Amino acid sequence: MERNNKMYIRSLKLENFQSFQDAKLDFPNFKTIFITGISRDTGSSNGVGKSSLKEAILFALFGKSKVKGADIIRRGSKQSSVTLELEHNGDVLIVTRVRKLQVSSLSLTINGVVHKGTQPELQEVIDKTLGLDMDSFITYSIIDKVRDTELSKLSSTDLRTVLQDVLGIGRLQTLLDSLSKDKNELGAYLSKVHVRHYPSQKRLQTLKQTKTVIMSDLDILSRRIVDSKSRLSTLDFELSQIDPTINSLMAQQQTIFAQDKCPTCQAEITTEHKMAELTKIQAEIGQNRAKLESLEQERLRLTPVITGAQSSSHAQNEVLFRCLAALTKLEESIKSQVDIEKSIAKQQLFVTAIDIVQKYITQALAIVSTQIEDQMNAELGRFSDLFCKINLSKTTQQGQILPNCYISIFREQYEYTYDMLSSGEQALVSLIFKLVINNIKHASSILFVDEGLDALDAINRERIISLLEVSDYQQVFIISHREDSSYLKAGQRILLRKDDGVSTIVQV
Repeated sequence: MERNNKMYIRSLKLENFQSFQDAKLDFPNFKTIFITGISRDTGSSNGVGKSSLKEAILFALFGKSKVKGADIIRRGSKQSSVTLELEHNGDVLIVTRVRKLQVSSLSLTINGVVHKGTQPELQEVIDKTLGLDMDSFITYSIIDKVRDTELSKLSSTDLRTVLQDVLGIGRLQTLLDSLSKDKNELGAYLSKVHVRHYPSQKRLQTLKQTKTVIMSDLDILSRRIVDSKSRLSTLDFELSQIDPTINSLMAQQQTIFAQDKCPTCQAEITTEHKMAELTKIQAEIGQNRAKLESLEQERLRLTPVITGAQSSSHAQNEVLFRCLAALTKLEESIKSQVDIEKSIAKQQLFVTAIDIVQKYITQALAIVSTQIEDQMNAELGRFSDLFCKINLSKTTQQGQILPNCYISIFREQYEYTYDMLSSGEQALVSLIFKLVINNIKHASSILFVDEGLDALDAINRERIISLLEVSDYQQVFIISHREDSSYLKAGQRILLRKDDGVSTIVQV
């Protein structure tokens, strides 16, 4: 199959990126490029910046890497920048990513044309142009210990996801998940609307009539309560006016009784005139007292009327609530009876569709897993006496329930777990798995092997390097502590040196 994702990294420029202060690297025109280094500060090859080159490329392309946040910026500097130039299927991309404190910026040029837009928009252009997002790039282009590429750390779900990605059936799995969700929701609905009341139309009509009668009674009671409370307020107001009136009349009596002369003409007031005025006022006082007694009696009669109406209203509301609840359940039951046959038929369609999609996915996974097995075993046979098998269904082994998607490793007739292999064999199996997956998927033409070959012995190391030389990758970057140089050509090795905390690049 012709590779449809041809990628080649041309150059990388780093400014204040981790231990690099100002470094420029033009990648040599070799398929396999070795990256080694030595720190003169410590006399070792650790912490020189070998893996930083890989992380810088990830940061430039996707804005993220193993190194997070402000750790990207070299200590003592305010910002860091990475400029990456690469060729992809004939297009030349220049990507510059700048990190300043918690803020980053991105610029993108493709074939000399500067692209404008927000960072998410430019990132989408990069992802679409490369045909890869960060997760896919890590899956197909990186072998290291940091990103859990060892088979022992691939969960059952992770492995199935990788196989589905190889097949390109991720959408089918999404469809399957959606169908399963819809089926479960429909099942929950059918359980919920299980008939709890006999769906009698006569009972429904009786409940509706009862509801109408109760609501009419409640309306009458409500008006009675409102009218009674309004009358009670009027009585309270009238009662509040009578006592001041009586007091005023009594005060008038006292004034008249104490006067001897008319305040206007100064004529003497006769006893007969005083008695006539006092009698008249006394009669008016009597009328007000009679009215007070009448209003108080009416108020006494009105209070229990209001209390009784409120009590009746409360009782009627409770009856109405029970009636409405029964009516709601009955209406649900009747609706359920109408819909249940359609819902059951729809649920059966979901079951059938799920079965079809699941069988297709299972068959497709079986085909691709056999293809992966064959290619892995063909390559493993060149290096060791190991062979593998990809299992796609649950099996019981020595009383242990195994996951429904896992890789078995065999030597002769004995099965081994990944952790039981030597470190060199683990590296070998992981590397070959990655190579085979990428060879089938044709997802990427760049590979970073970060310390992945150091665990191999010299013979298998050279064999793997020879295998990488004839693989479909256009560029293979081998990051290593070793200084193997006997088989290297001039310019094939990139040597990093670190002095006083600053890493520099030397091409050898």
